[in-house]
Amino acid sequence: MMYNKTLTIFNNNIQEIVLNLKDTCLEKVLYYRDEGNMNIVLSVYAQENEEKYVIRFKKISSDSTERNCNDHKHELMSFIVFEELLQKYFDHFTVVPKIVFVDVDINALNEFLMRDRPAVRRKKIIGYNYGLVYRDVAFLPKEIYIGKPMNGEFKDSPTICIEIKVKQGYMMDEDISTRSYETKKCRYCYFQYLKLKTTKISNISQYCPIDLFSGKADRMNRAIKGLFENPQNNLKMFQDGKMVYNEYSPDKVLLKRIMKSLFPDAKSVDKQESLLINLIRRTLIKDFTCCDMNVDVYSTYECDEDVHLRNCHAEKFPQLPKNCILYSILKAQHLVRDNFSIMEYLEDNINCEDGYGQIIQDYRMGSTALDCSVMITFRQINVNEDFNIESDKVFDKRNYMKLTGPTGYSHHFISNVTVVDLDEKKDSFAHFHKYKKQYQESKIAYLEYINSMQHVA
Repeated sequence: MMYNKTLTIFNNNIQEIVLNLKDTCLEKVLYYRDEGNMNIVLSVYAQENEEKYVIRFKKISSDSTERNCNDHKHELMSFIVFEELLQKYFDHFTVVPKIVFVDVDINALNEFLMRDRPAVRRKKIIGYNYGLVYRDVAFLPKEIYIGKPMNGEFKDSPTICIEIKVKQGYMMDEDISTRSYETKKCRYCYFQYLKLKTTKISNISQYCPIDLFSGKADRMNRAIKGLFENPQNNLKMFQDGKMVYNEYSPDKVLLKRIMKSLFPDAKSVDKQESLLINLIRRTLIKDFTCCDMNVDVYSTYECDEDVHLRNCHAEKFPQLPKNCILYSILKAQHLVRDNFSIMEYLEDNINCEDGYGQIIQDYRMGSTALDCSVMITFRQINVNEDFNIESDKVFDKRNYMKLTGPTGYSHHFISNVTVVDLDEKKDSFAHFHKYKKQYQESKIAYLEYINSMQHVA
């Protein structure tokens, strides 16, 4: 990465990088990657064998006049400290950032990015020179992608990254206890109807996070297929760091081309899609702490239920390996569930917070996990005829995966997963109030929709 010096802030041991872009052609250094409601992400150009990085900037309203850089710098320092607290839940699945000061004219930077940004996002701009620099998780870590992997070669194929915003993976207690003849839906599926009512979406997604967290192959596959069919803001696909598929550019032709390049032996689009879905599923439940080959036979799924009447069936004991990414996320999300009743009490007795600091902190960490994203990164490899996973020649067994197709042919991958978007909800009570209010409004929106459909019928 290009920068002119590194400073260390000794009180928190947080590194600060200075990236000097004055008198620099921005097109040679940065390019637009992606953005959400609160942040925008830029990629930093790197040489072929160098580690790749991204910079995340906080956005502000384009007409805002509040731009105190020092206050924002301290906010970023607090963010890093909070991410370090989350390490006990996400362990090796996280990438803790460094602070970066980009020495550039902010107005010039915003103007440079405007052409690549979606029109609906342009009401906000980058507001500060300070940001956070991360290893670019849309690519494999340097120690994996440099040189010859194992005793094989990387295929002449791109690095693919799938970003999934998994959402809440457990049912609300009141919905678990509803009468047997009532439709039971999770928080995410109810919220779809509120978004439809407020015209934020045009149709209901087939995705259900309860299916994804179930650990069962058919249900997980159905959830992932639902994301590809209607990505909304819950699925994005990158090829060599470039966005190729999301809600703003759902290019099915390009998606099919990528799937065909990954699985040329699968002659139909449906089989290629199923292999990609199975690859994503197996990565989500992979144990990256040991050599888990994940040899998986082509698995199908059915998705013919009426989405409006479909129940979100919670597994009493989700079949998730304890060292997989989904288990780590669900474990953190349960901090919201387990502290829900106490938060209700504290919300009604706002002056009784003393002695409940750990409860509030746990809720804050859990609510962060409710909105996090998973980056699934993989690249296909060719292996020699004498390939043996137990061989000492293997470069890194932990990141190796093998996927077996429906007629016996095999595909070999190096893969990795990372949790991102671990943004702290600073005001736990404001979040809790919004959480409850939004949930109740979502249930009402669902009932209104069902009643309107019955009247039409």
